[in-house]
Amino acid sequence: MPDHPNVEVFTGSTYSKRSEQGGYAAILKYGDHEKEVAGGFRLTTIGRMDLMAAIAGLQALKTPCQVSVFSDSIYLVDSMAKRLPKTWSENSWRLSNLHGKPGGGSQVGNGDLWERLLALCEGHTVAFKWKQGHSGQNDSYRCDALADQWAQNTFIPIDEGHQREIRSLS
Repeated sequence: MPDHPNVEVFTGSTYSKRSEQGGYAAILKYGDHEKEVAGGFRLTTIGRMDLMAAIAGLQALKTPCQVSVFSDSIYLVDSMAKRLPKTWSENSWRLSNLHGKPGGGSQVGNGDLWERLLALCEGHTVAFKWKQGHSGQNDSYRCDALADQWAQNTFIPIDEGHQREIRSLS
């Protein structure tokens, strides 16, 4: 995609175990242009907020782009680098069973969000890059501040995807 815009997406997330509330944020940069997107949920997890930050950033793109997604989530970056979500998708969102057979094991955690993320990556060239959290990078601090604001919001919705996942495991 040589003629497509190069966009940088910086992500941040937060989660409070005590309140079970989380927030996510992404800052998109293209040349002199910048856009912030953020949100939050009750009854969620930090892993889901990490994924939502990347989803929100990619969802904001209107045309095919070359994208660098910067995250301090090893969970997100390593999974995408190893192409695990693609494998999980091919195995009906199931892990390998004890005998190594694909799709025979337990349900993949956060499958609903991995599926959304994979769909959003289509049409773009996306590289997920790990960036140490709180490493002095202003965009990372801004993302964390936006995520914190959302996580402290009293009127954020319940993470229905996470609740469905919990019910299916019961």
